[in-house]
Amino acid sequence: MVGNAAAGGVDLSDPFLSVAAGTPVIFYESPEVSLSGELEACPYDTIFFAPVVSGALPQSLTYSINGDSFTETISDFNFEIEATTPGDYTLTSVSAEWCPGSVEGSAELVHYALPSATAIIDDFICEGDTATLALEFEGEPAFSFDLLQDGVFFGAFSANNAALEVELQTEAVYTVAGLTDERCTASDSIDIFLEVRPLPVADAGADTTLCHGSQTSFGTAPATGTVYTWEPNPDLISTSGTPVNFLPDNLGDTPASTVLYLNAALNGCEANDSVNVTVYPIPEAEIFGLEPFCSGDSIDLFGAGAVTTLWSPASGFSDPNAAITRFSAETIMDITLVVINENGCRDSVIQNIDVFNLPPAAFSVSDPEGCAPHEVEFEVIDGGENTQYVWATDGRSFARETPFLTYTFNNEGTYPVFVTATSAEGCSDTSSFPIDIAVYDTYADFRFEPEEPTVSEPRTAFFNQSPLDVSSIWQVDSLVESEGRNLTYFFPDVVGDTYEVCLDVMSPEGCTARRCRTVTVADDFFLYIPNAFTPDADGLNDLFGPVLSNRPVEYNFWIANRKGQIVFETDDPDEKWNGGGSDREYYEGTDVYIWQITARPDFDIDPKTYRGSVILLR
Repeated sequence: MVGNAAAGGVDLSDPFLSVAAGTPVIFYESPEVSLSGELEACPYDTIFFAPVVSGALPQSLTYSINGDSFTETISDFNFEIEATTPGDYTLTSVSAEWCPGSVEGSAELVHYALPSATAIIDDFICEGDTATLALEFEGEPAFSFDLLQDGVFFGAFSANNAALEVELQTEAVYTVAGLTDERCTASDSIDIFLEVRPLPVADAGADTTLCHGSQTSFGTAPATGTVYTWEPNPDLISTSGTPVNFLPDNLGDTPASTVLYLNAALNGCEANDSVNVTVYPIPEAEIFGLEPFCSGDSIDLFGAGAVTTLWSPASGFSDPNAAITRFSAETIMDITLVVINENGCRDSVIQNIDVFNLPPAAFSVSDPEGCAPHEVEFEVIDGGENTQYVWATDGRSFARETPFLTYTFNNEGTYPVFVTATSAEGCSDTSSFPIDIAVYDTYADFRFEPEEPTVSEPRTAFFNQSPLDVSSIWQVDSLVESEGRNLTYFFPDVVGDTYEVCLDVMSPEGCTARRCRTVTVADDFFLYIPNAFTPDADGLNDLFGPVLSNRPVEYNFWIANRKGQIVFETDDPDEKWNGGGSDREYYEGTDVYIWQITARPDFDIDPKTYRGSVILLR
């Protein structure tokens, strides 16, 4: 079947058919469309199937989605079917303006299941305890999600299998948001409430020294709702409530010490406290707790033997008149204990105590400020051998056997630095640097308008989104370099191309950053034209002319021979050259011909001229 613009369809097998000389007869290629494949996607994704299209355009294509029929017009060979519903996409029929066509094949869209999670957590925890949030996932590992604490970002987590545990201590509503597996992101979130109950107050009282038979009480006034229980002790008159009475008993020859343990319970939470009680018998001067210690530290000493206790030298003791006292010294020395009983009996004892010197801990810093990443070297001044060092900064700690540390600070901020030096004798001293390490940083970013500039509209404005205090330098490929906060640039308007635009910034502290983006300048109008054709009436490559991206509002196409004579000219974008001469009564021979096309893509765009040559082959 053929057709023409004047008379519609014509049957060439009709024996009575006659066609006047010079009447164009146009053969249309039958439309054919085929489709195949299977695509997998998340339910919220939009997928496009690309059928293979051939034949005359436009075409009317009918296809079904799970049995439901749809019809669309195919205007170009890059036609795509938008797919959002899972199932089978089956081609039903296709036809062009004059010709029916054929279709073949189908495609399938499969939706992945969205990931989900189940959360298990304790009903409550007590203050200071840790709750374990157990998460079980369904989906395709690995999983990742954000955990929010009362709506505020708490942390990002990931799991390579279907279970994950997170330890929590703060009372809040925790939200599992943005759960993502290897395929999709869940649309719902999970809220989990963690209750943290306060601990009751357990106060057994201060450590006490008593004489045999001297009754006293321990504990403070009770709080409403709190249950108090004391661990049984033979000298306690009662083991419940607070305060309780205590009657010390010691008929021996040495002081007797006991520890009273108090438990307080409230709303399922418990707290414990203890008090040390020492009971003296008849006098006998003895010193307990003697051991070497470090300069500047102190030790607990216990003097036994009488009701009255006198320590000397008095300046070294927290209380020179107490049986249990804290002793401190800077160097090796002797101490004396004198005890006196109720009868005035006295005893004394002299003991030597070893005191170790503290290791040096003061340190130097190579550079206390700089741009991230900022590498700093720390060195303990006069650091010695057989000393262990533990450095602390940036939320981390580092153990070293030498007095050196090199650390790189990667993030902007101020960072205090501490070092603890521990000698072979176990003596420690901690030092900090007088000022915090200052680390600066900056960033570069920008946007541009329009986001898709064209050859006809090449003016593009670049807006700097970096910090306001930075200096800026713009670089557009190798075309231009410019300083200034923002940039307006006119790209070349000859042909579309891609350009790399980079922004370099420097902060007042000298920190630098770079951001590069690719800008694509699109052609508004383009054409394709062959460089040879064979007008031999074999139905293949018989006509010469351009294929246009879109129909221009103004158009002129002419062809000239070697002598400069115009052999063909038209203002109709659909008209092609069949190899005939200018008078259309003879055909040109095999040769090279010059052609020129002038086209205005639109009324607000200047005309463009294209030139070239073509070989006519006979």
